[in-house]
Amino acid sequence: MSVMGCFCRRGGPLVTFAALALMGSGFARAQDGKGAGARTAAQQGVMAARQGRFGAAIRAYRQALRLDPQLAAARMDLALAYFKTGQLEAAARNFQGYLARKPGAYRASLLLATCELSLGHYAAAIARTAPFRTRHAGDLALAYVRGTALIRAGHLHRGGAWINRIMSKGDSAVVHLMLGDAFRESHKWKRAIAEYKQAVKMAPKMPLAHLWLAEAQLLSGESAAALGNFEKEYALDPNNYETNFYLGFLYAQQGELVKAAPYLRRAHAMVPAAFQPALQLALVEQRQGHLRRARALLAPVVWAHPKNAQGHVVLGEIYYRLHEPKRGAEQRAMVRQLVADRQKQAIQQRRRESLQLAAHGAGGHP
Repeated sequence: MSVMGCFCRRGGPLVTFAALALMGSGFARAQDGKGAGARTAAQQGVMAARQGRFGAAIRAYRQALRLDPQLAAARMDLALAYFKTGQLEAAARNFQGYLARKPGAYRASLLLATCELSLGHYAAAIARTAPFRTRHAGDLALAYVRGTALIRAGHLHRGGAWINRIMSKGDSAVVHLMLGDAFRESHKWKRAIAEYKQAVKMAPKMPLAHLWLAEAQLLSGESAAALGNFEKEYALDPNNYETNFYLGFLYAQQGELVKAAPYLRRAHAMVPAAFQPALQLALVEQRQGHLRRARALLAPVVWAHPKNAQGHVVLGEIYYRLHEPKRGAEQRAMVRQLVADRQKQAIQQRRRESLQLAAHGAGGHP
């Protein structure tokens, strides 16, 4: 597959350049609302975000907006908090809310287009970036988002022209990071790792470079190398959600539970509703014999994600160890039901495929 072909792939991480556009800008220092209570809540959100406590920041921003729905800076900061923790649909809604108050704001528009691109809304991302084609023609973030959206929407020539603007910048850390991102989305791990390593070599303090190198190494089975790069990213930014989660997860996999717990607690505090940080932290607490803590962590997220069988399995084990057999049996029953439902869906899918094949065969032989 060519380099350009990598941009046709769907899925993958948050778009590189728009994420880089966010880094270093921080959260608003001052709020533009009228009510003192709203401004106080918004400032509490700013402080929590700077400390990496994004769950607390989101709650504070939402409280500020309940008190003063017109508080534009709090709306933007709420969108950024959702964006930084990968909650793209919520981020998009709040970027839209901010743009309703501040139409034409470039940074918010670009980040909203990033969300739309990552969510597969290519036409929306193309339309969102259109007004900035001339004024910000030299911005690599715009070139990446607009070019990728055009290519994925089928406009290969137009999209390729935008991507070529990035390629024309020559040998730079940002270009290598972008190429790594493209190869990663195409599951070409070795080529992605090579590009990320070159980016790290050229700019060792670039935000996200060590993180994406580590993620690619982890996906390719290089766990030890990945751990080292997660640690380097943590040294640069201890408030990154993914970095904290992966460090906690990898240390837990190695049996280093004391090391794992603080990272997982930070990740869980950043996004309390996220399933995996709560599950992994509950597993650590369970292995350390802290069963009630494990139950308190896991029960709410299992309730919020009822179709995740792994959560029911672990929670059931915890209930049995706490001598609550009735609740443990309930969790096991839920697991059995989920397994039965999936088997039923698989059978139905095979039947549909068989009928389609039969109909195709009948149509081809009149």
